[in-house]
Amino acid sequence: CAPGYRLGDSVHVYPEFVMLRGPEPLLAKINAVETESKVFDDVSASVETDLKIVLPEGNAQLSVQPAMVKMNA
Repeated sequence: CAPGYRLGDSVHVYPEFVMLRGPEPLLAKINAVETESKVFDDVSASVETDLKIVLPEGNAQLSVQPAMVKMNA
């Protein structure tokens, strides 16, 4: 990051929670989901972007709503 810009605790994701649907045995194995990775170079201002939710591999029977979240940093 550029001088004066650090992510630290300033990253916020909205919504904070998503809804997973699918067979209960698969849902029982999931404690959290992740977003796609994104790299920001030479950041010198606030960043806002949409990130796609990524389900763990082998969970094609699951669906997630919303499929994307908004990240502000």
